[in-house]
Amino acid sequence: MKHAFTMLAAALVLVCTPALAQTPKQIRQAKKLAKNEVKTLEKQGYQLSEIGDLKSELTDYILESMMGKEQIVGTSGPSASLNLAKLTAQNSAINEYVNKSGGMVKARITSDMSSVDGVQRDNLVAAFERMAVQEVKNDVKFCFTVVKEQKRQYDVRVYCLVDPEEAHKAKMKALEQALQELGLAEQYGTKIAEWIDE
Repeated sequence: MKHAFTMLAAALVLVCTPALAQTPKQIRQAKKLAKNEVKTLEKQGYQLSEIGDLKSELTDYILESMMGKEQIVGTSGPSASLNLAKLTAQNSAINEYVNKSGGMVKARITSDMSSVDGVQRDNLVAAFERMAVQEVKNDVKFCFTVVKEQKRQYDVRVYCLVDPEEAHKAKMKALEQALQELGLAEQYGTKIAEWIDE
């Protein structure tokens, strides 16, 4: 009995943590934003895939993003398999997040490192993105999924959060691996590490 009570108390702490860390004004704001988003999603035909309440899920999602987490929404096109659509949406979220980082890496290499030719730059960015997908995957928290079904086709959106500090560490590790893989670590590693830390 004591063990069950301890487990229940721990679960409540985990579930209630986002709400307790916010001010009443932020909670009201999150609820208002969630209510508007629920109306939009329901109007488009989306429903929560998991057990629970969409407004509550969105409120928690918004509150966590107010605490500094980055929001990512992965999407899938119509698919005959719900599981495949969910997996596609999850991969879409990770790839979207990594591609933003890859674009920043490419832009900085182009502007700050004129000695890197186009082929080396493209190879470095591609290697970085490939490594970053593997590294960042563990830092993406999948919060909830909404599904729209039309004519036996499933359209899925997966709402995710990323801790920017943890993702930064993962991206740095991916960049180091990409530089080593291409044999550019000694030549450019310090330069790239400096501007990523900015």
